[in-house]
Amino acid sequence: MSIQEELLLSAVWESSADAMRISDSRGIVLNVNESYCKLTGFKKKEIIGKPFSFVYDKNEQQELQNKYFDFLSSNRETERSDKKVTFSNGEIRNIEASYSRIEILEEKYVLAIIRDITDFMNALAGQKESEEKFRTVADYTYEWEYWISPEGEII
Repeated sequence: MSIQEELLLSAVWESSADAMRISDSRGIVLNVNESYCKLTGFKKKEIIGKPFSFVYDKNEQQELQNKYFDFLSSNRETERSDKKVTFSNGEIRNIEASYSRIEILEEKYVLAIIRDITDFMNALAGQKESEEKFRTVADYTYEWEYWISPEGEII
């Protein structure tokens, strides 16, 4: 691979709007991008070399580790999930994650690409609430609904 190709890959990695993490078969983080640091609230040097799950709340770490090792040992090459997670700083976020199992020289790795969808989910919940209010009004206004013509007459 040429130096230009390596620089291009590095630029793509760092400039991605999605959070990205590579971890090994033990779940140890090998690298993260800046978006991952923004999402989790940690600096690269605080993340690299530690178990990927440490950025999550202690109550969620075991479940996430179990899913990680299940995926790593499965035949699935990719997996997607949407879930609500609590980061170790207490912040609760909705995330959409896709995982790719990569095997190089008989060593397994997992590439995680994570997108924060909290704002989208909140907007969706707001839209659903608004639709329910409108439906309620539409369903129960039959007794006082009327139309008036431009001449002021009840139609």
